[in-house]
Amino acid sequence: MKKLITSILLLAVVFSLFSCISTKSITPTQYESNYDGIYLTIDAVEGEGFEQTLVTTWHNETEYDVVFGYAYSIEYNDGGEWKSCQYRDFAVIEIACVVAAGEIASKDYATECFNLMRSGEYRLTAEFFVHTGEESANPGRLYSYFTVN
Repeated sequence: MKKLITSILLLAVVFSLFSCISTKSITPTQYESNYDGIYLTIDAVEGEGFEQTLVTTWHNETEYDVVFGYAYSIEYNDGGEWKSCQYRDFAVIEIACVVAAGEIASKDYATECFNLMRSGEYRLTAEFFVHTGEESANPGRLYSYFTVN
C-alpha cells in the first residue's frame, strides 16, 4: 500500500511539473548591444514545453562584417542580478557565421538545456566579433530580453 501511495504521489508531482512547463509562455521584450548598429532580435518562439526554440535575427547595420558562433547562454534576472539558468551541458559546434555589412542573418536557439520554470525576465546572450580591417577583431556582446509567464 505504501508503494502504491508513493507511486501515485510521484506521478502527480511529475504531471504537475510537465503541465506547468507546457503552459509557460515566452514573450520577447527588448534587446541591447555594446556595439552600435549590431543587435539581436527574438522574432518568434516555436515549440512547447522543454522543446521551445527562440527564432532570432542578427542585424548588422554597420560597414563591417560581423562574425558569431553557435555558443550562447540564457540568464535569469534574480533580483537585479543576472544568473545562468543552464541546468545541463550541451555541445556547441564551432562554426563561424558571418553577417555581412548592412545585412541580416537568422539563427535559432534551443531552450531545452535551460531552466525556464520561473516566471520573470530572462535574456539570451551571444558574443560576436567585428572585423574592422585591423589586425584583431573587436569583440562584442548582445542581449535579447524576454519574459516567461
